[in-house]
Amino acid sequence: MMPGIFGSKIGTVKKIVSNKLINRGIFPKHSAKRFFILMYHGIDLRQDTTYNQRFFSMGNFERQVADLKRHCNVLTYADFVKGNLSDQLPNVLITFDDGYANNDRYALPVLEKYDAHALYFITGVGTLPGKVLWAD
Repeated sequence: MMPGIFGSKIGTVKKIVSNKLINRGIFPKHSAKRFFILMYHGIDLRQDTTYNQRFFSMGNFERQVADLKRHCNVLTYADFVKGNLSDQLPNVLITFDDGYANNDRYALPVLEKYDAHALYFITGVGTLPGKVLWAD
């Protein structure tokens, strides 16, 4: 796929998502308040991408969180839902997809160190009969 086509598709998705948020009153169209949602999949010690290309090392993640806390308003879920957003700084909501145990083991200490909040989306796939990996 060519970069122009790819960029166009991403632009379309952004418009759809932002319009849905605007229609729900979550994100006013002409507001100076901006927010970004950062989604992580996993944190490990070495940034091992052998089986999953979406992992960051704990050290890399810590540098990112330190920079986010220094340059952004890292939101709690309550701030996000209530619209308590900064006018001066970019607002960031940190999330973790799939609820891997390594997120608790390696990401949580970093989040606690920097007093940063994150949402964890936990999958119930472990309760299903048979082995299933999302990457499969």
